[in-house]
Order: sequence, then structure tokens, then C-alpha cells
Amino acid sequence: MRFPVPIPVVPYLLFVSVHILASFTLPGRIWGAHHAGFLKPSFLALWIILAAATLIPWWRRFLVRMAGGISSLLQGSRWIPIVLIMAAATFFFLTLRTNNSFLGDSLLLSTVVMNPESATFGTAGVGSLWIHKILYRAGSSLFGWEGGTWPFILTSVSAGLAMLFLAARLAALLTTGARARTVLFVSLAGWAGLLFSFGYVEHYPLMQATLFFYLYGSIRSLRGAWPIWIPAVTLVAASLLHLSAVALAPSWLIVAAPSISRSRAARGAMIGGAILVAILGAWALLNYMEEFYRGADAFVPFLHQGSHSYPMVSVHHLLFIGNELFLILGGALLLPFMDVRQESPSAESASDSPRSVTPFLAVSTGLALIYLILVDPMLGPRDWDLMALFGAPMILLIGSYLFRGTREPGTAASGMIIGAILVHTLPWILVNADQDRSVEMTLAMVVDDPHYANPAARAPKSMGVILSRAGYHEAAAELFRTAAENQGDDPQNLFNLGTNSARRGKYDQAISYLRRAIEAEPRYEDAYLNLATAELKAGNLVDAEKTLRSLLSIAPDQAKAHYQLGTLLGGQGRADEAINSLRECVRIAPEHVEGWANLGVMQARLGQTKEARVSFKEALSLEPENENLRGYLDRLGPE
Repeated sequence: MRFPVPIPVVPYLLFVSVHILASFTLPGRIWGAHHAGFLKPSFLALWIILAAATLIPWWRRFLVRMAGGISSLLQGSRWIPIVLIMAAATFFFLTLRTNNSFLGDSLLLSTVVMNPESATFGTAGVGSLWIHKILYRAGSSLFGWEGGTWPFILTSVSAGLAMLFLAARLAALLTTGARARTVLFVSLAGWAGLLFSFGYVEHYPLMQATLFFYLYGSIRSLRGAWPIWIPAVTLVAASLLHLSAVALAPSWLIVAAPSISRSRAARGAMIGGAILVAILGAWALLNYMEEFYRGADAFVPFLHQGSHSYPMVSVHHLLFIGNELFLILGGALLLPFMDVRQESPSAESASDSPRSVTPFLAVSTGLALIYLILVDPMLGPRDWDLMALFGAPMILLIGSYLFRGTREPGTAASGMIIGAILVHTLPWILVNADQDRSVEMTLAMVVDDPHYANPAARAPKSMGVILSRAGYHEAAAELFRTAAENQGDDPQNLFNLGTNSARRGKYDQAISYLRRAIEAEPRYEDAYLNLATAELKAGNLVDAEKTLRSLLSIAPDQAKAHYQLGTLLGGQGRADEAINSLRECVRIAPEHVEGWANLGVMQARLGQTKEARVSFKEALSLEPENENLRGYLDRLGPE
């Protein structure tokens, strides 16, 4: 149902009002809107100016001309303008790209990419992870590039460019008028999935770009221009990049239906392929759920609350769905309020009508919405990236209905839609360019949102680890406390709290948490090590020695424990005992530079010059540029 008005001023004002309310009065539920509350004052002023300017006619005309020019060039056949636009978009993406990695499992993923031993299964984006691992290996071996984030920067910007190009082509497929193409193009360009191009270190950009191509290829196939295997292969690729893309699999049947109806062999292949896909999909999903979400029940909270913050039949769930629609569609929500008129009715316009693709787009949208309804109580608003599946097909569905034939929106209404999209997306980009603001936003979302007040929620723990690694120890402490409240005496939560307390100089508190972690998990080696360190910092040398010897009684090959014990004994003047511990350290871990260095110091202290010289040489062989080690060796004199 449409509500045509000459200019959608009232809906636009309501749209802006929601952003203001969400930003300054509501809790962090509508977090696609409440980004504005975390902007710097200068950026907030810019946002207010843009929101107000959209009500000015000349600004709306400028927006339509600018967006229309970009859209037309991307839809054209001349490659030079397309290349220039892509180059400008690359610069734009990289310039505005956030310097932080706090949304999603960003730093955790970049660490996994750098670790050749890490498992690739256990993540729904197994294909994407393999691609990023291969890119990392190639870049580090050929060019010496370090750090695990640059492969994600490369893929997210590339995916963003692909989606920008495909958005223009999709708009051209479904519309005939210039303004209709422009509005549909900008609606797709402001869709939540494309925003990964501005800096999120995550799996999803490649999957979202592949799904864009799936939509494009399916529409071309429905028009008879492409064979049906192209969207089929594309959908399989998207599913390998992230398992959530499987949700759209049944929509391909509409694309394949004409061919299947004509061929018995095609029907047999279709049935066999569907069975195979169903088996593989069920196996992968069950393994994934069992490992991360405590079994299949995690994804089926229909009427009971279970391990979730709310059941599916609840007000909370309804609010969440509304939040996702607002978050992912953004300014495209105002499309139904546009005044769309028939520009030049003709017999030809009817034949060009895109109504034939409407069932495909409707089914794709419906499937993705079902996925959203079923999965969201488990994953929550931090994973809007997964929920964005429905965004592109829904925008295309609305566009195919509004702009069928030669129906065109007016310039004023088109400019207001484009302005609304800018108003919605700008805070997303700007707030993540400021690390401190992004941390505040993440903290408010995870701590305040009721979704995370349940034992199955991973965000408080994983986001706490991410913030702690980035040096935001106070914020991490709040997240660790939230995780501990939700999950009780979980040893990892206690370990995180203890380690975080030690980093903030609260050693007595750290000792208490780490001892509780060991009580809950008596073989927790890292907890023993961090406990010993905290006890040393607190001046409890006797307790630290006792802790380390307890660890070595259950893990005699723990090199770090031997090193810590040797250092502790050496500091007490017990050089003979220290040497024994340090020798064990370097025997177990010959690459332990500090172990060799401290062993050399202890040996020199006892007059074992020959042995000390050997130890320092071993350390120097591992770090040839270390001047301190060379100074120790020189002080021993000539051989």
C-alpha cells in the first residue's frame, strides 16, 4: 500500500525524529539510528545541517543531479568513466575507512588469519576465511606485509566497488526513467550491507557482493539473457563465503522453473542437487550450532525463553524486527511515500515491465525475513550484517512495484529520499572513524541491550577481549562483568576479569578472580601464569613461587612457567635454582630469547663465564640486532 504525497516531508521529519530520539533518549536498541548520539560535536553539527538542508529545494535538485550523473555513468558502456568513478570510490572508501576494529569479531578474525594452525571450520564464513588466509600468506611472503587486517581492507573495498557497480546495473534492469534509476541506485548504495566497505573487518562483504551478483544474474536469467547455472553457481559461492546465504537457496527454483518444467533430466538434477545441498547444509549448520550455540535448540526459541533474552512470540522480538528494518533499509523506508506518476504511457512500456521478476524478488525477501525472524533472538543486533540478507531484494521488490513501466518519481521527492539515505548512513561511517566514540557505542549497545543478558550471548566476552587487546581496559572490564553475571563462574570469564584487573593495577582483585578460575578449571595453565604475575606485582613472592610450582606439577613442559620461576628465583639470589629452571625453559622452547638472556645473566653471576657466553650467543642468534644482548656478551671479555 502506497501513501503518495507530492513531497514526503512529514515522513522525512518522522524519520529524522527517530534518529534524534534514538540518539539521545532511547537505549541502544535502534543502533543504526543512535549512531548520531556518538558523533563528535563537529560531525553532529554537519549531520544537523545535512538533515535540515534536505528540506531546501535547490539542495534536493543538486542531490538528484549528482547521484543521477554517477548512476548514468556506471550504467553506461564506456569504461573510462566507470574506471574513474571506481577510483574515486576507492579513495572515498579508504579515506573514510575506520581505524578501529571493534564491531563484529574483527580483531579475533584478523588474529585467526595470521595463525596457520587455526581451524577454519567453526566459523560460518569458512570460505571467506580461507580467502583471507591465502591473501595474507601471499602478501606476507611476496611483499612482507604484516598484520591481519589488510586482507579484509582489500576484500571489503573490492566488494564495495562491486556492489556500487551492480547497484547501478540492477537499477537499470528494473526501471526505465532516469530519476527512478537514480533513486533505486542510491537506495541500494545506502543499504546496510554496502557499509562494510567503510572499514568493518569481517567475513560479510564478499558474501554480500556475491549475493548482489546473484540477484543481478537471476533477473538476467528470468529475462532470458543468461543461463540458469550462473545464479546457481553464484549462490553456492555466496553460501561458501558465509553460511547464512543458504537462506536464499529456494528462491533459485523460481529462476530455474521454466527449464525444469521442459526437461526430465533437469528435474532429476534439480531434485538430486537439492537433496545434496540440504544434507551438506544441515551437516554444516548442526556442527556450527553445536560448537558455538549449545546445539540446535539455540536456533529454535519459538515460545519459550530458554537461553535467550526473549522468545519469538514477544514484544521484544517485534521491536527487534522493526529495528532491523529501520537499520538496514535506512532512507529506503521512505520509498512507499513517494508520489510516482506515469510519465509517458505507451504500448512498449508494458512489454518492458519488470513484473516477471516480482515473484523471485518477493520470495527472496520473504526467505530472508524468515531467516531474520528465526535467528535474531540468538545473534542479536551486533550481527545486523547477517540480517542484511533481506535488504537488497526488498529494495528491488519495492522499486519494481513503484517504478514499473515508465513510472517516475518527482525531483523533489527523489531528492528527499537521497537526502534521507545520507542522513541515515553518514553517522555509521563517521562514528567508526573515531575509536573512542566507537568504543562508547559498542559498550552501550552490549551492556544496555537486553539481548545480551543471557548465558548464550557471546558478545560481552568476545567484545571485552577485543577492547582489552586494543587497550580499553576499563570498557573491557564492564563487558567482562556483564559476561560473568550472565554465565556465573565460567572459568574463562573469571580469567578475563582477573587479567583485566591486573592490567588496571588492581592486583588483589586479580588474584581473587584468577584463583576462582583455577578452582573452576584446575588445569587452566594461563590462569596459573597470570596469577603468578599478579602475585609478583603485589609483592607476594612466596605465593607466586607456590603457584608456579603447582603449575609445573601438572604441566612440566610449560616453558613460560619455568622462565617465570627462574626469573623469580634469580631475583631472590637463588642463582643455582634459577639456572636449573631457565635451562628447562630453553630446553623446551629453544627460541625463547629472554630465557637464554636470563640464563646467561645467572651464569655470569656465578662466574660461569664460558656457559654465559654460550647462552648470550644463542640469544643473539635469535635477535642479532639486540644491542643489550651484545653488551652483556662484550662485558664477559674475550674468549
